[in-house]
Amino acid sequence: MIFQAPAKVWFLLSTSVLAQRISEVLATRPELSILSNYISSFPRLEEPFTRANNFTFLAPTNDAFKKWLAMNHTTDYMEATFMYHLLRGVHTTGSINEVPQFISSFLTNASFSHVSNGQRVGAFKNEHVLFESALKTTSSVVTGDIVATGGLVHTIDAVLQIPAGGLTTAALMNLSYFTEINFFGVTDRPLIDSLLAERDKTFFLPNSAKALSNILRSPTFANDETLLGYFGQYARCSKLVFSTDFVDGALLMTDGGVTVVVTVLEGEVYINNAKVLERDVLMANGVFHIIDDALIPSIFTTPNIALVARSISKRGKFSTAAKVKVGIFVAFAGIAILLLAFCYIWFHCLGKGKKESLETEEQHELEISGPMIPKTL
Repeated sequence: MIFQAPAKVWFLLSTSVLAQRISEVLATRPELSILSNYISSFPRLEEPFTRANNFTFLAPTNDAFKKWLAMNHTTDYMEATFMYHLLRGVHTTGSINEVPQFISSFLTNASFSHVSNGQRVGAFKNEHVLFESALKTTSSVVTGDIVATGGLVHTIDAVLQIPAGGLTTAALMNLSYFTEINFFGVTDRPLIDSLLAERDKTFFLPNSAKALSNILRSPTFANDETLLGYFGQYARCSKLVFSTDFVDGALLMTDGGVTVVVTVLEGEVYINNAKVLERDVLMANGVFHIIDDALIPSIFTTPNIALVARSISKRGKFSTAAKVKVGIFVAFAGIAILLLAFCYIWFHCLGKGKKESLETEEQHELEISGPMIPKTL
């Protein structure tokens, strides 16, 4: 059963006396018995799970939990995983739609998360309601909107994966070009390792043959020091920036105080000159987005007209943003053509005027002096 916002809140408050705590909900549902037994074996989880209020708990089914247990996790990791499934706020299945949300969890253990107010969990809907965790893995809701005291429980078909560090995540996603860039001129450790320890960061990671080629050729990246400066200043933001912030014309401030421009062309997103290939990859200290080129300020600030034309040819229509960009380009091109035409006419008329003036003067001299008669010897 799905409750919309006002009715949902009223129902939860009015039935809080009859509803059960999280542990009680788990204990009364056979498909959650394994999860129930494990959570009760962690004394430190008793207080947060008993006192939780205004929450949504994602409960893996027995089948999902068995698969996860086969990986032999440490007790600290298991405890952190349970806290990652406890989300802040009441989120009904009806409140989750095609637009992704990035919900704070109760996972604040510094050994596993460097995100303020708790590591994020993505939530969106296609055919099913899905929750997204590390490496873009998704868990689908099996049974939703089970009422508990102070919140809701959704059962899911896969255990959420805690996001790892940025370098580990990039390696697991096989970002080979980025890895090559990251080890540019360095033999002992990855170049941007030191940048990934800070909390609440957003990175734009280049991962393409084009990006690698541009970086190797550009004087901006003459050595590992300048390349490190690039990642620290141009490719990183000191706040969490998710794909929901990618609105056409939006300006994002990087750590170096440089403003980058978001452009949306018929569903494709560009950050300055670079196309976004993959969005919203969660990592331990924030999120990163994979782009197809380095954000080199000296090359482009926005996609050029060729990109607009290519987008139009693929889809056969303009977006509002594309219309504006093409309109501006055509206006400037038109002005340039008019100026060239004016200059051509002006110089042409000036040259013709001078020629006619010289011919007139010569004719006048002939009239005064008369025809020239050659001398005879």
